[in-house]
Amino acid sequence: MTNITQNSLRTKEIKVGTIQAWLEADNIIAQNIIEKYSEINVDHEWWDYILEEFCKDLENSGFHVERGDIEFSGFHSQGDGASFTGYINILEYLKSTKQLTKYSALVRAIRNNKIENSINISRFNSHYSHENTCSVDEIEYYDYDSLSDKVLSQITEIESELEDARCEFSQDLYRKLDQSYEYLTSAESIIETLSANEYEFGEHLEFA
Repeated sequence: MTNITQNSLRTKEIKVGTIQAWLEADNIIAQNIIEKYSEINVDHEWWDYILEEFCKDLENSGFHVERGDIEFSGFHSQGDGASFTGYINILEYLKSTKQLTKYSALVRAIRNNKIENSINISRFNSHYSHENTCSVDEIEYYDYDSLSDKVLSQITEIESELEDARCEFSQDLYRKLDQSYEYLTSAESIIETLSANEYEFGEHLEFA
């Protein structure tokens, strides 16, 4: 007896079954079920936990971002990516990166209230969500003439470093979202969800 005939007989034996039952009885039907329910793990806000953890991790680096300040789109199309707005506490950032000594002139200027310790991250492009749609603003100061060349040099340097860090954080977030989406829409994950919930399917591949 051929495999086709065997599969046909097994298919006739079950009119309703779980995904595991269909995998054993008829792989074609099973694959059709998996394809039909390919969005079952991503038909809700599956990204919430990732964004919440991302905000917590950012705060440890002096970046303060709310869940609603994050935008992303995906995946694998031109213009896709992730970005965020918020603000950066410069002293917290320097402490987290162990650079208080390196930027000692800047730190003194902040503590002496000559320049702002907070710097904003702003969005300038609302058509896309990738990292290049936002940027770190310039550090504000109170009295330019009172700032030494060393402080001015360190202001320029830290602004560039914070912008690089912002881009890296955005890219890292997008990678995490992409990887999670790829897993959630994989056959392995779909089968796991259908099995865990003990869904059964009739001959028309609908929940029974």
